[in-house]
Amino acid sequence: MKRIITISLAAILLLSALLSVSCANNEKTSTGDLDREWLDNLPELDFEGEEVMFVFAEGTDTFTERSIKIEETDGDSVNELIAARNTTIEQRLNVSIQSQKVSDNIFGLRDAINSSLSSASGEYDIIAGYQFYDIGLATQGYIVNLNEVGNPDSEYAEETNYIDIDADYWASNYIRSLTYGDALFWVTGDIALRYLGGMYCTFVNTRIYDDNLKQTYGDIYQIAKDGKWTLELLNKMADEVYLDQGTPDETDAEDRLGYAWEQNDPIDGLAFGAGVKFSQMYSDGSIDITIGDQRTIRFVEQLEKLLTSRYSLMVDDGNSANVMQQFASGNVAFTVNKIYQAEARLREMEDNYYVIPVPKLNEDQQEYVTGIHDGLTLFGIPYDAPNVSMSSAVLEALSAESLRTVTPTYYDSYLKFKYTRDENAAAMIDLMRSTTNTDFAAAWSAELDSIVHIFRTSYRSNIITSTLRAKAEATRTKLDDLLEKLDQLGQQ
Repeated sequence: MKRIITISLAAILLLSALLSVSCANNEKTSTGDLDREWLDNLPELDFEGEEVMFVFAEGTDTFTERSIKIEETDGDSVNELIAARNTTIEQRLNVSIQSQKVSDNIFGLRDAINSSLSSASGEYDIIAGYQFYDIGLATQGYIVNLNEVGNPDSEYAEETNYIDIDADYWASNYIRSLTYGDALFWVTGDIALRYLGGMYCTFVNTRIYDDNLKQTYGDIYQIAKDGKWTLELLNKMADEVYLDQGTPDETDAEDRLGYAWEQNDPIDGLAFGAGVKFSQMYSDGSIDITIGDQRTIRFVEQLEKLLTSRYSLMVDDGNSANVMQQFASGNVAFTVNKIYQAEARLREMEDNYYVIPVPKLNEDQQEYVTGIHDGLTLFGIPYDAPNVSMSSAVLEALSAESLRTVTPTYYDSYLKFKYTRDENAAAMIDLMRSTTNTDFAAAWSAELDSIVHIFRTSYRSNIITSTLRAKAEATRTKLDDLLEKLDQLGQQ
């Protein structure tokens, strides 16, 4: 079988070195050198030309669709690599990878899955869901519990689960946060562009920083490496760099802004970065809502300062793309957003920019925490899939090959710096990848009264305590119901 090799030796060596750090931090199963024939440990498999049908719904962007199958590459280097990845895995496993978009509305997947499963047609092999809206497909009993595959007492006794969630190409910590007891339904990792690009980070205008802050604070990459990038420092720097250049005594888009923001998901990213936990899972397996703790209160104090001070501007209510356009104009020092915004919004930016993690709450926080946008693509296997073994093998092989061929080039092509050539930039990306995480309530937020979105509107210190207390109590009732469903599913 002929393999398709599409990445330079230099990139392989660099990424291999970086991943060794990531493995050490996360106790992941090492895949070894990236020049192994296969990064996974799949046995030789032959599925005799079977079709593997992915099903998804998507709005105006195409991240999920591109993650699965590329129809036309149009010269885009990442798209070409994804197409080549699929060809490689199709040849290796003797399968035909196909995809079906069932709706232009991200809410549309549930209806399509419900219709398909009610007829027991077995037409879909793998579901590619939008985390916030589709994670609840599992509680409806639509998704295979991967922990039951191969269990002699289950209906999947004759099947094999080939997915190794401890491998480098799966988001292991994140996947475990989705899991309750014996119930594991969803996986994600390097196979998903929404994982690679959905990580929250801090974008820093290089010119503004170097001209106004570097002499006082030093290299921004070194600050991040030393663990000193905090919300307090962000507020301090944003204040120092602000310059009123528009309407006197009024913060507007013509000023040199310390921080630009919008009242939407980047605020979720700031909460994750500060180590805010929406829930806590204890050693006995129980889970409780924890958003009213002292860390949360301290986070809101810093968040309120960041969002309401004169050096910050809310560019638009609910559209993070507009914030990135403001950043691209060259008069914003800092903003927090998803990495994938660089692909579409920063390619024409005249200034260069740094990318560093979302700030910690304070220096006492041991590690950075990198949240991922809740539109993250999750992959699950529908309960009527005709060949669960094949579905899991295809996911495992695609994710492993994505790590080797797609991941380095994704960052190299879509960020203005060269991931495979800039040691500092590469280290920052790897630092973020090695600290991606969530918690159970945040991941299952749509089933828990959208708890992860609370700070989008509640960031005033004088009301947050009572707001959080009320939210926690209301969410606990929904949490009890959710855990009862998952308990039942885990025991089936």
